[in-house]
Amino acid sequence: MLLTLVIAYLLVTIAIGLVAAKRVKNSADFAIAGRHLPLAMIVTTTFATWFGSETVLGIPAKFVNGGLHGVVEDPFGAGFCLIFVGLFFAGKLYRMTLLTISDYYRERYGRVVEVVCSLIIMLSYLGWVSAQVTALGLVFNLLSGGAISIPIGIAFWRKDKSIPPTGSAELVSRWAKVASIIDEERVTRPDFNIYLGDDGTLRTYLSIRNREKLKLDSDEIKRLASLNKAHPLSLTTERETRDLLKRFVNDGIYTVQPEAKAAIESALTEMHSAAVPILPVTDFEAVAYADEEQSLLCTHDYNDGMFFTAGRKYTITTGTYKFSEKFQRDKVGFDEVTGSTFRKKHDCSISGQDRYIMVTDNRGVAHQFMDRPSAEVKTQHLDTLLWSIFQKPTVLTVRDVMPAAVDKNLAVLRTCEMLSAFRYYPGQLEYLACVGVKDYGLVGGETGTGKTLMALSLIAMKAPSRALIIAPQGTMRSTKSEDEDEDEDEDGGETNVSQWLQEIHRFTPYLQIYELFSISDYTRIKALNNGVLPDGVYVTYYEAMFQNGGKETAPATWDDIRFVKECNTLLNTKNELAAHEDDETHGWARSVGKEQGDTGIRCIMQPCMSTLIGHEFDMVLADEAHKACNLNANLTQMLIRLQPHYRYALTATPIPNVISNLFSLMGWLCVPGWYKGNRRNVAWPYARNELSRFDNTFRSVERDFTAEAMKKSKDRNWSGKVEKSSPIISAPARLLKITKPALAFISKKQCNPDYVEPTVIDVRVPPGREQAALYGHFLERGNIPAKHPLVAARKQSQYLRAICTDPAGFNHHTASSPRCRSNMNPKVLTVLQLIATTLKEGEQCVIVSARKGLTTTLADRVAEAGIPYARIDSTLPAERHSGQAQMFKEKRVPLMFMGMKCAAAYSFGSCKYLIIVGIEWSPGPLTQTKGRIDRVISVPGHTIYCVLVENTIEETQFDVSATKDDAATICLRGQRVPRDYKPVDGSEVLAMAYDRFDVSGATPEPECEEQWPKLRELLRSSHKV
Repeated sequence: MLLTLVIAYLLVTIAIGLVAAKRVKNSADFAIAGRHLPLAMIVTTTFATWFGSETVLGIPAKFVNGGLHGVVEDPFGAGFCLIFVGLFFAGKLYRMTLLTISDYYRERYGRVVEVVCSLIIMLSYLGWVSAQVTALGLVFNLLSGGAISIPIGIAFWRKDKSIPPTGSAELVSRWAKVASIIDEERVTRPDFNIYLGDDGTLRTYLSIRNREKLKLDSDEIKRLASLNKAHPLSLTTERETRDLLKRFVNDGIYTVQPEAKAAIESALTEMHSAAVPILPVTDFEAVAYADEEQSLLCTHDYNDGMFFTAGRKYTITTGTYKFSEKFQRDKVGFDEVTGSTFRKKHDCSISGQDRYIMVTDNRGVAHQFMDRPSAEVKTQHLDTLLWSIFQKPTVLTVRDVMPAAVDKNLAVLRTCEMLSAFRYYPGQLEYLACVGVKDYGLVGGETGTGKTLMALSLIAMKAPSRALIIAPQGTMRSTKSEDEDEDEDEDGGETNVSQWLQEIHRFTPYLQIYELFSISDYTRIKALNNGVLPDGVYVTYYEAMFQNGGKETAPATWDDIRFVKECNTLLNTKNELAAHEDDETHGWARSVGKEQGDTGIRCIMQPCMSTLIGHEFDMVLADEAHKACNLNANLTQMLIRLQPHYRYALTATPIPNVISNLFSLMGWLCVPGWYKGNRRNVAWPYARNELSRFDNTFRSVERDFTAEAMKKSKDRNWSGKVEKSSPIISAPARLLKITKPALAFISKKQCNPDYVEPTVIDVRVPPGREQAALYGHFLERGNIPAKHPLVAARKQSQYLRAICTDPAGFNHHTASSPRCRSNMNPKVLTVLQLIATTLKEGEQCVIVSARKGLTTTLADRVAEAGIPYARIDSTLPAERHSGQAQMFKEKRVPLMFMGMKCAAAYSFGSCKYLIIVGIEWSPGPLTQTKGRIDRVISVPGHTIYCVLVENTIEETQFDVSATKDDAATICLRGQRVPRDYKPVDGSEVLAMAYDRFDVSGATPEPECEEQWPKLRELLRSSHKV
């Protein structure tokens, strides 16, 4: 602003001079304004002429350096000279009508003396004029923050102020900077280099003047810019950015807004208390913590390509690198011209970003340790190699930082054991005591580790007034007995207690339990307690809590007309839109369920139970919490609005598919009020609206170059990319470092060191003949009724899996497709034979299928053999599921038929045999299914059979996905995902299945039917035994 004013002053001065020049007619007008100036103006102009910039800028410096002795000559000597001239000479000279002092010498001594005098004056004034322009250059230099040097500032003083002539490159460059400074300072600018935005994120501003004044290089400017629009909390997760914050605040180079400084200091303080992991870190996870260290200690001499000396500390630096690795996939394609299906290799790549640690060895060579080193770069190495050279950093856990709190929790757990006469497994005790130190947490237990007991233990340790447990309906809701032989109780029948209530009564019988399945339950409980909701544990299920009559969102298909109709139904009114109001007039329907800004306030039609009474609870535990992994789903949006003091999520699969599945649960657990938006903290430095920023850091992208080329060949104008999210996680160690303070994963082996894994036996059988014909028909892509290739591929996978499991129930026939009239095929025969074998041993058996049609086939056959069974799938209402489970647990029936999706959350640890009939696409349901009998308490010798149709898609899928962990599970265990790990892809599974298919071994269904009478007798005799 000051520079602008100075330049404006100069321009005004020039303008005045130009205007005055029009009145100049002779030398007298130019030199002394035609002798018409008043006394005040004469005094002002004389003073301005005599005391110029050399006086203003030079004399203070001389005074500072020499005191009064330094300024005797000027201004005191010069000032008195001026006064003496005015007193003794000015009047006489004025009456002589002279213009200059040289005129006086001419009249008195002649022309020669005048010329000599003029020359002397000119020479003396060269110094004076030089002082003036030098001072002007100094003014430009100071006001531009050094952007303009003093010589350039002198050269700038041109009458037209235009860009200097070409040929002076430096002059042109400097002038451009001055012009940019002037333009910049014409607008309102921030008062600080670092300040807080309205959303709580940091903002940075660096003027061109400051940039030149501070002599900042491009790297420093980039470092400052890296803070822009980042929240202080998100910058505390890495040492590099923390050090940057500290330097910017403390060095005094930049101006920092007090509010921004306070936010930064608060974030740095919070980081130290909240970033403590719950469990010890693995070697892989320790890599992310290495960047907390300034240096690493070498444990022994190392001379294999790198040269490090034992006992010496080596400084480390960290940075971010991007990776892109190429690989190939086999995929199925369809030729629209020939109508044929073909298999083709696709060139693909996976790309993302990660952190590296750099250490310089004894020979001055910098070595980078990273998750994905390049084989072609000799100075890049796998990061776990660090711990074979250097000492692993000490990472304190809650056990180290808060030992008293952990010991207190252990005492509570021991008391629970004493009161309820059970024993925790060794690993469970320490795990739960550490998890219970935090008031929130994602309890990631492998299927079968006893998450019900974990939830009840958390209630015991935290002792809330009112705890709410939310679980799947089938495991939570008790039902009336379906056994007609049972004596009826006073309520009209015996109650089958749900699995959750059974576990509560077993492990914590002293807790007061209330079932909360509707708002009428809430009203009834309050009425029985004098209008007050009593303390205790309340159990409910997701549908009851978040749906059950509530209408808090409007479907995307609704317009305002439909909205008004629904409101009329709810309110029993007869409102109508005016004739001129079309479906887009108000946008009411689109606003239903949408939060307004960062307030969390939203418009709803009718509240669900969670909205009405969610505030009553100071603790919420969500079982099978992966149900809330989609941030856009209504269930998730309702769950994250619950804001109790204590909150825990329990699941075996925190990341069911891709890394973004973790986002909403972590936000809800770690950040109070996270649902409102613009809320974050050290435990979770991402606000609700920052999913894209989270994805950009931790999501890997898979790109298909062959698919792009194929699209390009069909349409020359096409210029997009064929990309999708990959299950492979970018920067996995860094993600674990962020999540470990809230997420604790435990396996069955960690719970119980004596745990023995089940025997998994895959039984591969040929298809039925009609089944094979139907499968072969839809194996040709051209027979799939879909126009879009992606839709056709998705349908084809679904069709083929359905045919492998329930061919007779397949209902997507076309005019040309064959029919399969019976499910009595080799797979059904094999399952029935396995059932007979288990019954003969006197053991129970759980049979899980992905298709209810096959379940019905099996159930009808065993019923025909006189064998009772229980059944849990979509053919029965969810409220009857707990009764079925109770029948099986009490061994009133030897068989349990379950749908694969309904199997989650049920446990039958005393059962030795599980038969899986059909594979779902995602490994998650299969993992959940195996966990029905594969428990930490399972009896030794338990066996899981997977019955597969050979040479089909389900056999291929079993081979490529069911036999190994997915990338997310490997990561959550703190392990490195193998470098050669290739995520399962539906198209690739389909391509492999395409080549495998072979009908030569197909067995006619009638032949299978002929074997039924003998098999039926075998089942009967086995059951009697």
